[in-house]
Amino acid sequence: MESARLKRIFEVLEQVADRGPQSLSQISNRAGIPTSSTHDLLKAMARAGILQVSGKDYDLGPITYRLAFDVQDRFSIINVATPELERLAQLVGFDVYLAVQSGSHVMYAARFRGNEEIKVVIPLGQTLYRHSTAAGKIFVAFDPELRKLVLSSPRKRVTPRTITDAKALERELNRIKSRRISISNEESFEGIIGIATPIAGSDGRIVAAAHISAFKGSLDSARMKKVCSELGKATLRIEESLATGFNFNKSMKGETRNNRKIVMPSNGRNS
Repeated sequence: MESARLKRIFEVLEQVADRGPQSLSQISNRAGIPTSSTHDLLKAMARAGILQVSGKDYDLGPITYRLAFDVQDRFSIINVATPELERLAQLVGFDVYLAVQSGSHVMYAARFRGNEEIKVVIPLGQTLYRHSTAAGKIFVAFDPELRKLVLSSPRKRVTPRTITDAKALERELNRIKSRRISISNEESFEGIIGIATPIAGSDGRIVAAAHISAFKGSLDSARMKKVCSELGKATLRIEESLATGFNFNKSMKGETRNNRKIVMPSNGRNS
């Protein structure tokens, strides 16, 4: 009985991983499991974090993502980015995150601790707000389908500074795409500034985002400029590693690759 249930769990995971978010009826039909049994199974998997519910659909959950990241081979984005992001965390002092996208979801896949005494704790594998986090806005800015979805969907006012107006958010996304840097100025957490830059693969597609979370009181204009600059340099070195297929410690001169340039804000905003 237990082996049959385990087999069904893996059948469901394989289906969702292959096809993306699925409804109860879709999973039931494709897996050949009665609807009532499928419903009980999906509820149990969601409670355990193996799946997560998005509207009426079931998608891969945080535990499944963490497991997937653990078994990725050594050429994965996490392994390629880790040396640079570890170095960046020590250099700027703040915690650094690597964000990835799966379907319409954005989440942190890895965390690298800085040496600041006060930490901003953000769970790995948890779905991020796409309209208010710096990393979330990166993926929305560069993905036309995701942009259309976010701009047409209700947007929660997470803090008093969250951008909820569609036109204002679209202007913000256009600035992010143009400047290749995203800043969340207390839009998800009061007192917290998030800074993110896109990481492009060799084909130019955005495969991840490097993100720094910092307390607003710790960032004067000079430190903000330094953090943005170092984040941009680390991002470009990760892209170079992805393009060549291996990591290297040699630093790049300048801040451009393939005619791309990260435009550093001078005032802590994207405007």
